[in-house]
Amino acid sequence: MAKKRPDKPVKRRHKWKRRLLILAIVAGVIGAAVHFSLPVVVDKVVRDRIEQVLEQSDREIDYDRLELVKLNRYVFHDFRIGGEDGGPPLLVVESLEVGLDRTDLFTGEVAVRDVIITNPTLTLRQFDDGTTNFDDIKEMVEEALSGPAPRDPDAGGDGSGE
Repeated sequence: MAKKRPDKPVKRRHKWKRRLLILAIVAGVIGAAVHFSLPVVVDKVVRDRIEQVLEQSDREIDYDRLELVKLNRYVFHDFRIGGEDGGPPLLVVESLEVGLDRTDLFTGEVAVRDVIITNPTLTLRQFDDGTTNFDDIKEMVEEALSGPAPRDPDAGGDGSGE
């Protein structure tokens, strides 16, 4: 005697569709949360790092507004580096756009990739002892721009050259 077939199809066939829909909704919610919260977190890390770098200078460094243009681009509007002893400012820039390395931002590091300066006015002075009025700024910028040693993809290893 043959087995009797069930009249209704088993609902298992449609469970994968429901699971896929739930998975897509969960992925969408997680993606939206990361998309909207990441710029806030990155912005805080970058602004804290900028304040640390600016505080290292003995000069007054000021700007009117700092704007996050993209996830990895900041624009300082009316950026100024003060002169020595209340003299004229060493540098006045209409806007200073700084591009950051996006991969380093995800690890909490701030590495400058490029800088675009718009309408700079620079006041340079050389003193009798051979020093200039921008030696301290030069050292600060070199320190801020120095990042990890570039990796040679052909060398393998960790990029330390050893």
